[in-house]
Amino acid sequence: ADLPYEGSEDVHVVDLTTGSSVPSQLSEVATDNGSPRPVLRILAMDIPSVGYKVFEVEPGKSADFPNMLKAGGDSIENANYRLRLNGRGAIQSLIDKRRGEREIAAHIDGRDLNDLGPGVGTVTIKNVGPVSITLQAKSSQPVPHTTEVTLISHSDRIEIRNEITANFS
Repeated sequence: ADLPYEGSEDVHVVDLTTGSSVPSQLSEVATDNGSPRPVLRILAMDIPSVGYKVFEVEPGKSADFPNMLKAGGDSIENANYRLRLNGRGAIQSLIDKRRGEREIAAHIDGRDLNDLGPGVGTVTIKNVGPVSITLQAKSSQPVPHTTEVTLISHSDRIEIRNEITANFS
């Protein structure tokens, strides 16, 4: 869960049902117009299918949680996937670790998964913490665009965000 947040970095999050601290991290997400917005990202687990759970943001340093997310250059991974992104935002490799290290991103007719076309660009690690990890690719070809791919700890979700940054007012 992402909570809009513009406070101190020295905070932690408590699950009021159990009274225990939960993993959280400060992050930045894009608004509808593409501008960055600071959030406090919470790993909200075991939410009832019908109902809700309450979390409280409290002052003070967070507990140290083991980081199950890994980053290196153009690759990120969690317990479920290992993903490699190229500079133009195309996913060159997506390994499903739960299915015997099976590659599920094919290279077909010169294109990869999430490929906008030929070009070059740069890949950076935008965000890493105990809740999520994000790679960002920026390219000017075939049109100026930014791609962000996020893996979440303890989740099979892969979040892909593409933003074309030209020819729009």
